[in-house]
Amino acid sequence: MTPDSAPSLGPTPAEASGLRMQMETGMSALGELAVEARSDDDLVRATCVLDKQDRAGDVMELGTSEMLVIRDPNTSEQARGFALEKLDAAASRIDKLVEEAKECAGQTGPEDEIDITRNESDEPNTVPMAAPSLGLGQSPVPPPVDGGWPPAASPIE
Repeated sequence: MTPDSAPSLGPTPAEASGLRMQMETGMSALGELAVEARSDDDLVRATCVLDKQDRAGDVMELGTSEMLVIRDPNTSEQARGFALEKLDAAASRIDKLVEEAKECAGQTGPEDEIDITRNESDEPNTVPMAAPSLGLGQSPVPPPVDGGWPPAASPIE
């Protein structure tokens, strides 16, 4: 049996610590963005960044509980593996929140292209508009043609 084909001993605390470090790095980046957003006068950006920071704080709490499961010596290998998967997902989520917060703060990288779509046309306005202050005089639009039929709700004689 080669070392490569040996059964896995489960998640190692080093893997979990690396993920935890990645999460903490993301949280510190969010903290810096939040401080920067608060110093700006743009309340919309500040609110957006602070919302991402709050969400990341909730994800961090989940990651902390999973770290406790991984480090507990009485936990089964299956539970540790599942906790490591959840910790990996939490680290990915925090990275995504950092990117979203950078977009809120207007700090996207130069490789990110902002696509602005415009909908403009040079067609003239073909619907005539009657001035409401003129009263019921001559309207530029003729009245609708009535076919001589009574309204549907009225009785027929």
